[in-house]
Amino acid sequence: MRKYEVSVPANREQPVRLATRTGASVVIQPGEKRQVRPALAKVAKAKRGVRVEEVKGGPEPVTASKPTPEPTVDHEAEVFKAVQALVQKGDPADFTAQGRPKKLAVRRLVDFEIDVDDIDRAFEQVLQG
Repeated sequence: MRKYEVSVPANREQPVRLATRTGASVVIQPGEKRQVRPALAKVAKAKRGVRVEEVKGGPEPVTASKPTPEPTVDHEAEVFKAVQALVQKGDPADFTAQGRPKKLAVRRLVDFEIDVDDIDRAFEQVLQG
């Protein structure tokens, strides 16, 4: 299986969280390099300022270091907050012709992949008050 190395510039203020729809995820701190599988590399390529390179040769030797603990993120709560913020802002450019929040507008406010069903559930919750 191919492996990729993802690196985040040291001058970046926040860590980068990569997540696939199947649940694979990793958090990469500024100045850190991580080897990831192709699905996470594909997500990383969509992030600005993140460098992705295919790893040639065998696996790197394992070093005895503590892994960086991954912060827990409640995806549902984050999507709800994003949709709520869009509704409060009220910019028509953030909504479809049917009045639903656009996926791109919500995606700009969260740092993980989402689908329309997540947005619709959060929008219904916001409307219910």
